[in-house]
Amino acid sequence: MNNRKRNRCAISTSLLPVLGALAITCASNGQILVDHNAPGPTHNGETWATAFLDPQDAIDDAVAGDVIHVAEGTYSGTIIVSGSSKNGIRIFGGFAGFGANDPDFRDILGGNTILDGGDTTRVVTFTNVAALDEEPARLDGFVIRNGFVQSQGTPGAGISIDDSSVLIANCRIEQNAAGDGPNGISGPGGGAFVTGFRPAAESERTVYFINCAFRDNTATRGGGLNVEGVLTSGEDAFRTKVQLVNCLFESNVVSFSGNDPTVVEGRGGAMMVRGNASVQAFNCTIADNAADAIAGGIAAVCPGSGSEAEPGVIVRNSILWGNTISPSTAAQLGVIQELGTCQPFTVEWSNV
Repeated sequence: MNNRKRNRCAISTSLLPVLGALAITCASNGQILVDHNAPGPTHNGETWATAFLDPQDAIDDAVAGDVIHVAEGTYSGTIIVSGSSKNGIRIFGGFAGFGANDPDFRDILGGNTILDGGDTTRVVTFTNVAALDEEPARLDGFVIRNGFVQSQGTPGAGISIDDSSVLIANCRIEQNAAGDGPNGISGPGGGAFVTGFRPAAESERTVYFINCAFRDNTATRGGGLNVEGVLTSGEDAFRTKVQLVNCLFESNVVSFSGNDPTVVEGRGGAMMVRGNASVQAFNCTIADNAADAIAGGIAAVCPGSGSEAEPGVIVRNSILWGNTISPSTAAQLGVIQELGTCQPFTVEWSNV
């Protein structure tokens, strides 16, 4: 049995839709530590000298509400956070780690804590992870790069979030690829893919991206981010909800080489929103993204007129600029009408 003293961080997200503010109070000891340079020989996560060598080992050791500190360095492979035993878990990168004058010194802007998929696997997965005492699970201060998926049912090359309440903060999500596979199999969400199908009788879950950059990701739809909810009307379910604050989408691309006649591929260079899903973007820049069909910037798929599964996109105080469709036609926003018509976009106080 793990007897490590467990400490908690108190996080308030009440101001996120307005200011992107984040109030954090953390205890100063008791975190689970990860450092690929830890000499050991024991690796139990209790000190920097005995830190776990891989983030997944710390995640496996953690219980709900635990805090994980990860030292600078490159960590290869994939990490998976799954199930109620990991509710409210928080993972922070950027620490100086073993051998530094102050191993607890943290640099969240240096981009020196890297999770690398090696162009062979998805990098980060959150599945069925809820908030704990209204505090979402958290991934903060990482570069998430070189993720790769190429098969139906495994979207999201950089990050996949399914039925979870998660806050992704101070991260660079770059050079991930969700490719189109054999026989026109689609690959949505190069940078990140978010979905969830919770019944309305259960607690609602929201995903937050705060101070994140989505760059140079590729997919068949939703190059930077793909958000999907229930696709049919009449479903008694909460929307899949995403809030973006102070985020950058730059140089993400969607293209599709298969023969599948579906109307959703090749859409949304920066972002695709589909079905009963809601995205709110505040103080974001969406620039120089490209698609080969509709909306180099943001695309929304409307299942039908009056459908309860219609998407909702709110963009406020943001910049959409230089997004194109082939051949280099300006296209900031696009609506794809599968069965009817809808008006999914609200754009206010923005430069489009």
